Amino acid sequence: MLRLSKERVRDEILNFISCLKSSKVIKVLSVPTFFDVIGLKVNDFVHINNLNKIKDNIDFDISIIFEFALALDKNEEIISHLTMMRDLKFNKENIKFITEVLSFKVCNKIEIERSINLTIYKYGIEITKYMVINSWIWENNSYELNDWKNLFKSIDDRNKLVFPIKPNDLINIGVPQGPKIGSLLNYLEEVWIGNNCDSSKEELIQLIERYLPTHNRGKGGQD
Repeated sequence: MLRLSKERVRDEILNFISCLKSSKVIKVLSVPTFFDVIGLKVNDFVHINNLNKIKDNIDFDISIIFEFALALDKNEEIISHLTMMRDLKFNKENIKFITEVLSFKVCNKIEIERSINLTIYKYGIEITKYMVINSWIWENNSYELNDWKNLFKSIDDRNKLVFPIKPNDLINIGVPQGPKIGSLLNYLEEVWIGNNCDSSKEELIQLIERYLPTHNRGKGGQD
């Protein structure tokens, strides 16, 4: 296999990982030893059984690149993974996605439910689905299966949150037009996200008005 082109080796590895049904296969075939030869640092694949159960319970085509990312050893330095991916000719988009998956945190279902709207706002529908799966694969309570399925299914039905403040809202309360508008919008968005997107438009406007000179308020941004 090592005589094949880098692209072919990459594709064979992806196909192999996507076909795994049990972590026991890894031990029998001494796969980690082979992977080490090509600089691929993998974990013990104990997530495979649950991942395959999830595949059987959701209507979502899980990316082979995601499965590959799940197989990587998170204890390894990211630079080692980057070197390996470049050597195996992964494209920039796949490298970016794999790096994102490696940074995903494992959360319990309650934590995910509390933050899922914010997660959709920050990362979008697809990445949110992968973040949920990333945690779901570590759930070993069979009684939680339907709850996870319902949570996952609900992602498509959720309306993406919209940041309530527009540039004109700041201009209308007397903020001068220019670079300051952008910096204030960024600040207010951080506050809004920090409050789990629960701050109203009025509350955010009031936050800025506290720091505006009294004579500037309500002047449409005119000095």
